[in-house]
Amino acid sequence: MILGGKGITIDIEKRGIGKYILFADLYFPEGIIDTIVPILIPIFLVEEGIPVEIATLVAGIGWIPWIIKFMWSGIIDKYIQYGRKTFVIIGSIIAVISFFILAFINPVSSIILFTIFLFISQIGQSFHDSAADVWAIDVCKKHERGKINGAMAAGHTIGVSSSAVALAFIADIYGFNSIFIVAGFMILIILIIPLFTKEKKKKRKPEKVTPLLINEFKNRTTALMAIFAPITVISTGLFMFAVPLFGKNVINLSVSEIGLIAAASPPFVIAGGLLGGALSDKWDRKKTYYIFAIPSIIMILSVMFTRVLLILLIPYFINVFLQTGRGTAVRAMYMDITNPKIGATQYSLFNSLTVIGVVATGMFSGVLIAILGYINVFIIVALAIIPPLVILYFIKFNNKSLNKIK
Repeated sequence: MILGGKGITIDIEKRGIGKYILFADLYFPEGIIDTIVPILIPIFLVEEGIPVEIATLVAGIGWIPWIIKFMWSGIIDKYIQYGRKTFVIIGSIIAVISFFILAFINPVSSIILFTIFLFISQIGQSFHDSAADVWAIDVCKKHERGKINGAMAAGHTIGVSSSAVALAFIADIYGFNSIFIVAGFMILIILIIPLFTKEKKKKRKPEKVTPLLINEFKNRTTALMAIFAPITVISTGLFMFAVPLFGKNVINLSVSEIGLIAAASPPFVIAGGLLGGALSDKWDRKKTYYIFAIPSIIMILSVMFTRVLLILLIPYFINVFLQTGRGTAVRAMYMDITNPKIGATQYSLFNSLTVIGVVATGMFSGVLIAILGYINVFIIVALAIIPPLVILYFIKFNNKSLNKIK
């Protein structure tokens, strides 16, 4: 921190934990969104008498901005002279205003208007996310990127775990619409840290984003990573959707028991992210990915033989830990090969491909379970880890050219 005539500021260019606190803070709102959009909104809409297919469609539309966020991330690159912090704040303000408007819309009588402002809110939040990502790329050296992604994962997880309890409680007492007001104020509060963060502006001329992006993806390493991005999360997407259904329909767990398992996951997510990030910085991204991926195959296969809750928890939590560890290493790879001139756009595109992989897999998970049964699906989940290992083997990173501005 810096004390002086201008008050208190946080200098993230200097060594210390300041930058890790900042980016954990910036990822906290994403945890809130991951509670509101896929969980609370469908539940509320169904309780209000809206058909489940409409409720899930509304939530799905809310996710679309996260898939196509690279389309507006170019604004952050084109106007780099205004800094990254400016766009973090702009994105958050768009989300907050949209949330405050959503609090006064009755979705039963105005479902289209409700969906429109939900969509706009996620444009704002995904804009915030893109600006935060490229800000991290700008200020973090290569040997810090694994740890910074671990901090981001921790902030996101704390956001999920805290908001899931708080917002559900508030919705029960004060009504569902109140959660948008509370979430809006929570997002405003997290802006305190970036507002007091000193940002070193980059003196670069505005870039022509599209030609640069096309040129980047002509590179063999970047092209292979674009293929790797959706494939690496196929196993994650299937596991995420299959385990709750397996617990409910095979082990006969109640909804509350499944909820308690999810609530107990954050320590394993945080530990996996922090350890995966530290190892990928100290050793190597690819080596760390292999270390966390290979044991996951055994853990996933062991799940399908369990019929007792206590025995299920052991491989489940270990796999959550391993899954987060390899995900942290992957995001550090994305940062390594991203051209800082178009950092927001290129990194967002990698993330969009990852989200597409998860969403597409989730869409077909129910069909696979119905056709093949749970045992065969878990075999597929385990085997799905192997193709990314093969692709990653053929990806060669040129350490001399990573993240250098030519």
